Amino acid sequence: MSEDFIRSHARGVLLTLRIQPRSSRDRVEWTGQNGPRMWVKAPPVDSAANKACLRLLAENLGVSRNALSLHSGQTSRTKTILVDGMTPDEIRELISTGRTGETD
Repeated sequence: MSEDFIRSHARGVLLTLRIQPRSSRDRVEWTGQNGPRMWVKAPPVDSAANKACLRLLAENLGVSRNALSLHSGQTSRTKTILVDGMTPDEIRELISTGRTGETD
């Protein structure tokens, strides 16, 4: 798995994810060929999909929703999300050990 989607930032970690709105269910796949993907039920209207993305990612990583913010990609399916207070190594550890709270 390529780890280009995990980058260090002064405040924590930047994660780049591909989002699919209007899905039949909410889920995250960390091991995709082209990096992590996220599916959310919410439509891409009035930031509903962005909010759902941040909520699902917070649950998945086991962090507070307040620790996450949309860094770029407000209107794009490719989002870069800032995770405050974590290191790239902590994110890699969660993903590699399967302790991300991932639900399918």
